Amino acid sequence: MRWKQVTEIAALTAVLAWGGFLRLGWPGVNPFAFDEARLSQLALELARRGQFPATGPVSSTGVPNFPASAWLFAIPYAFSANPLVAISFIGLLSTLGILALWWMARSAWGPWAGLTTALLAAGSPYLVFYSRNIWGQDWLPILAVAWALAGVLGFGERRRWAIAIHSFLAAFAFQVHYAGIVLLIPTLLLALRFRLKRAFSPWLMGLGAALLVGIPWGVKVLSQVGNIGRACKLEVSTTSFKQFAALATGYNWDWLFLGEGWHLSSGPLAVAMAMAAGGLVSAGLLRLLALGWRSLSSAGEQKGLPEVLAFLVPIWGLISPVFWLAHITTVHIHYHLVSLPAAFLAAGHAATLSSRRFWRIGVIALALAISLGQGILFARGLSIAGEQATPGGISTPLCFHQAAVRFVEDGNPVLVIVPGNRPEFDGDAAVFHVLLWDYPHRLVDGRSSLIIPSHPSWLLFVAPWIPAWEEALGSLPDEGWEAYNLPRRVGEYPYGIIRLRAAKPRGFQPARPVLLANGVQLEGWKAHPLGEGFRFATLWKVADVPERDTFHQFNHLYVEGKAEPVAIHDVPTSSTAWARGDFLIVWADFPKSPSEGKLRMAVGMYRYPSLERVPRVGGGDPFAPIVLGPFEFAH
Repeated sequence: MRWKQVTEIAALTAVLAWGGFLRLGWPGVNPFAFDEARLSQLALELARRGQFPATGPVSSTGVPNFPASAWLFAIPYAFSANPLVAISFIGLLSTLGILALWWMARSAWGPWAGLTTALLAAGSPYLVFYSRNIWGQDWLPILAVAWALAGVLGFGERRRWAIAIHSFLAAFAFQVHYAGIVLLIPTLLLALRFRLKRAFSPWLMGLGAALLVGIPWGVKVLSQVGNIGRACKLEVSTTSFKQFAALATGYNWDWLFLGEGWHLSSGPLAVAMAMAAGGLVSAGLLRLLALGWRSLSSAGEQKGLPEVLAFLVPIWGLISPVFWLAHITTVHIHYHLVSLPAAFLAAGHAATLSSRRFWRIGVIALALAISLGQGILFARGLSIAGEQATPGGISTPLCFHQAAVRFVEDGNPVLVIVPGNRPEFDGDAAVFHVLLWDYPHRLVDGRSSLIIPSHPSWLLFVAPWIPAWEEALGSLPDEGWEAYNLPRRVGEYPYGIIRLRAAKPRGFQPARPVLLANGVQLEGWKAHPLGEGFRFATLWKVADVPERDTFHQFNHLYVEGKAEPVAIHDVPTSSTAWARGDFLIVWADFPKSPSEGKLRMAVGMYRYPSLERVPRVGGGDPFAPIVLGPFEFAH
């Protein structure tokens, strides 16, 4: 092996290591809130239970996505329920994408072009950021690179299987994220330019396979579109070109995960690097456009890989910003990720603008400086995001959620107290439902209810501002439990954690036991002032195997001597989390306390959303409310 080959292999290895370090480093400093958790849940249900999602997560336009992104994330989730594995999977594929870009540029234009392309792709802040998340859009550059690689192999080296993959990915990318639709246009132009002839069958088969995969789900997605399109308005703006320019040059990226007010990517040095990157990309694109124009009259079917890539890159790079010039929805910067890899190929081609050695060395040196400079600034941003909360920045990183989960995983079940306990709608519930996927856990809506199990358990409160935290500290006995605060980043509330051994709630007025048909029995009640109003809480015991349904509790406040309630407050009861033997505390906060007279509270439960009353078990009127009191407050 000649020294030039050894040097090239060593340089490529170093570039891949740099790109992999940025994508896979800082494990856990990744956003993991509702969007990431919801997509993870769909993927886990497919990978672990064989449940195919009807649609994917709702897009930024309000239209449900196709479920293809969940299919792709089901691959890593089939091996592990840990979201870090899925994130690392995306990071690894993105790193392999650098290798694919290097190979295309090197095969077409030589080693200098290949290394320039790889360097810029490795350190690109946007490409790195969008390889560290469980988002559908993170697949766009990965699929686009695979699509382009298959295209140049298929049309440049006459490989029929590659043409089939190329056309399949063109139609499949749209099903992963709607922005992928733009790949269909260069796919068609490539087929027209380099005449298909005998390769028409695999090209058509690839498209057909993608359509067959997508049609059943597309019907379901379209059925949920509703009237969204009526509110859309056609606009024409240059926003898409500004966004693509920022992506291609690595300018102004810190708002992505640090929020506004940070200037890591807009300082003098960062601006200089962005301008240099923009110069390389622009020079390469202009040269390729000129070459493509001159070659239009030649016979397309006699061209090889260099000609195919030279034709493809400018169309691929410009198609997304051109496509989104006119739009009926807000154009987001990640829509152009599908075209971003083409910018690095164009910059790689700029290394061939002159055959002089000093030019090529200069381009490589410039690409190295850009890659290292932008990558180091991005790494600094990751460190900041992992240490402190910033306005408009990413939510609590995954590593802190996982630290809280590790703290409570000792073999005893976990009750996660969250503001809303439906994983399909509520962010914190979705996060911990995924993180505790293989561990026994229940989700409790801590805004109006608290469950105290009859056996040793952990109560994990996502924050101490949840009303259930205050209710727990005021209702638990002096012994049988310990409380902990587990810190997050600077500027964030800690997690509240209670370890229960055996505890029966205290401080409740005893009540005549009343058993309801859904399995809960009233044990007591209490009322105490809260600001200008008061909180009324009831204590229930889950005396029988609970009925699996959604139950709400009504609380009707009466003033002595009046026939009609003066205030009504209905609250959810976390009924899907009940277990036999639990103590259940349910409360309602009334903002104003009546100024005169003794008070009574009529309570009971009903099914939601049918509003069907849950009857009493035993004698008397089964649908009569349970009246508690009297009580009053000093004014």
